[in-house]
Amino acid sequence: RTAEYAIGLENYSKVIDYMDAFSKGYERMAVKSILLQRWLYQKEAIRLKHYEEAVFTVFQKHLIISERDKSLIHHSQNFKIKVIPNGVDSNYFLPINHSKKYDLLFHGNMNYFPNVDCAIFSAKKILPELKRRGREFTFLISGASPNKNIKSLISNKNVTVTGWLDDVRSSYSISNVFIAPLEMGTGIQ
Repeated sequence: RTAEYAIGLENYSKVIDYMDAFSKGYERMAVKSILLQRWLYQKEAIRLKHYEEAVFTVFQKHLIISERDKSLIHHSQNFKIKVIPNGVDSNYFLPINHSKKYDLLFHGNMNYFPNVDCAIFSAKKILPELKRRGREFTFLISGASPNKNIKSLISNKNVTVTGWLDDVRSSYSISNVFIAPLEMGTGIQ
């Protein structure tokens, strides 16, 4: 998002942290959108794909969070991108001895499309499937800025939405299992 500010700074060594392939995120949003939104997201995905490729040469070092996202940066030298995955500080996140209130947890920015999509998928597809198999689970969705679609999930008696937490460890300490967005609404980790 701030790559434009580095253009023209020739006397400096520069590093870009792509974070993830934003172009792919917009492609995914287009699939889930309607009419004009779909068209806009498709156009933006194309622009972002070209921009992610073009801005590559402005920087001497390149970072991203996953091999999959790295492969989605369409530059002939994308092999130079260093993957630094998200991680957990195991000294900070020590086991806390609390009684467990929830069976499943999803934590993240709950206004970020991939997180929203995965949490909704989990609540509407995974929970009912588990119930169909004779296992009723409680599901905690925690994290900043839950959008209206996330907030609407609280109509399900097995789903709790917290919103922002001062200490994220409280979500982990009262849950047994963690659901992570492995790829747009798929999988349980």
